[in-house]
This record gives sequence, C-alpha cells and structure tokens, in this order.
Amino acid sequence: MAVLDIPHTIHVLDCFQEGSYIYRVSDHHYENNQQRNNRDLEFKNMHSPYFYIHSSVYLDRSTIRQPIYDIPQDIILSWSNEAQINNALVLGCAGCTIPRFLVLQFPTCLVTGIELSSRLISIAQEFFISMRFNHNSSCCTMMHLHT
Repeated sequence: MAVLDIPHTIHVLDCFQEGSYIYRVSDHHYENNQQRNNRDLEFKNMHSPYFYIHSSVYLDRSTIRQPIYDIPQDIILSWSNEAQINNALVLGCAGCTIPRFLVLQFPTCLVTGIELSSRLISIAQEFFISMRFNHNSSCCTMMHLHT
C-alpha cells in the first residue's frame, strides 16, 4: 500500500468520474524497495479532499500476498487448510486485490468476480487482469451485475 511518508513516484494511469465519485488508477514506485511497488485503484467523494484506496496489487508478479485486505487473505488461507479451493466467487472485486491473491495462491482456482460498475470492470480488465499481473488471466472472469 502506498505510504505517503516514504519517498516514491506516482504515475497516474487513468482518472474518471462515476456519479459523485472520482476514481484514480495509479502506480506507486519505490526506488529503494521495488518489492513495494504497487498499483492502486483509489476513490473519493467529490465533496471530500481525500482519496481512499479501494484496491491495490503489487506490481511484482512473485508476491502472492497483496498489500491490503489482510484479514480476508488470512481467512482464505485458513479455509484452504480445510479443503482445496477450486472455485471462488468474489463480490465487489473492483481492482482485483482478492482475485489476484486467489489466482496466485491457488493456480488451478477459477475465480469469478461480480461488480456493479461496468466502468470498474473495464478498468480491472485493462489495468489489473492482464498477463503483466496474472500468469493465467483466463483463471479470472469478471461480470457486471445489472441492477
């Protein structure tokens, strides 16, 4: 996760508005610790001065554990001690922190992500689910939930 008190460079890859929220996709590069380099999907309400991290993945393909959502990752690992995880359904997958963790931790797991926003799905497909991040992008499918 990007920590503002550690010197790093931020490259904004995309920025868009959906409703009253502004979303930003950016890469954070740490010169002295490249294993910390990450890609974030951040959002903020237009009436707030602050961006909040919604999803984040490490740019290093060999890093399985992702920078945020530690507790869900711990729960998944606990479940895997009881039974093999072959399929997973992730509700609200946005920038794919949990889907990426699942695919890297369990290479044969088929992950399906459901997202309300079709725009977030296109962002995830362009910036988070690609051969650059995922050794087998066919293991992760995202679907738009029509309301």
